[in-house]
Amino acid sequence: MNKTKLNYLPFICFLILALILWSLFLFMPNFYVDEYIHYSQISLFLSENYSIVPKITTFPFYHLVIAKVSSMFGYSSNTFGLRLVSFLMSLVSVWIFYLLAIKLNIKNYLFRTLQFVFLPISFIYFALIYTDIFSLFLVLIAFYMVISRRKCMAQLFSLASVLVRQNNIVWTGFFYFYGYILENGFNFSFKRILIYTKKNVGYIIILILFILWLFAIYSG
Repeated sequence: MNKTKLNYLPFICFLILALILWSLFLFMPNFYVDEYIHYSQISLFLSENYSIVPKITTFPFYHLVIAKVSSMFGYSSNTFGLRLVSFLMSLVSVWIFYLLAIKLNIKNYLFRTLQFVFLPISFIYFALIYTDIFSLFLVLIAFYMVISRRKCMAQLFSLASVLVRQNNIVWTGFFYFYGYILENGFNFSFKRILIYTKKNVGYIIILILFILWLFAIYSG
C-alpha cells in the first residue's frame, strides 16, 4: 500500500471516532450548562426578535449567524438542528487547522491535527451550542489569510472573530504585528510602520470599534 495512504488511514479512523463521540452530544436531550442561554438568544433571532438575552456576555454575532443559517434549513428552535448547524460550521476549523499546519511546515501535521480535534478542553464544544469553536474557526482562518498575504480577508475574519468573542481583540493585535514582520522582518521604523498601517487600516478600525464598544458597555 502507498505510504501516504498508510499515513492517512489512522487519521481517518480517529476522525470517524471523533464523529461518533460528537454524535452523542448532538443527540443529548438536555442542555449542557450555559448552552440554554445561547439557545434562547438564537431562538429570539429565529422569531425575528432582535432583543438581547440579559445573561449573554458577548456580542451576539455567533447567535445571529447560527439563526440565519438554521432558518435556511428550516431548523426553527430545534435543539438538534441548531447543534448540527453550529457543529458543521465549527467542523471546518479542523480543515483550516490542517491547512495551517501544512502551510507552516509543521512536522507530523496529521498528528497535530488529531491533537487539535481531541483537545480535552474543547472537544465536546464542537457539537454544542457554544461560541468557542466557531470563534476559534474564525481566528484560524484569519491567521491563514495573514500568512497567505490576503490582507483584506485577514482583517475581515479578524473583525468577525471579535464580533463573536471580544477577547479575540488580542489575536487581532497579534495578526497586525505578525503581518508586519512577514512584510518587513524585524526592521522597525516610523516610516515602515506608517506605510504598513495604511495598507492594513482595517486592524485600526477594529481596535477603534472595540474601544467604542467598551465605552458603551461601561458608560451605560
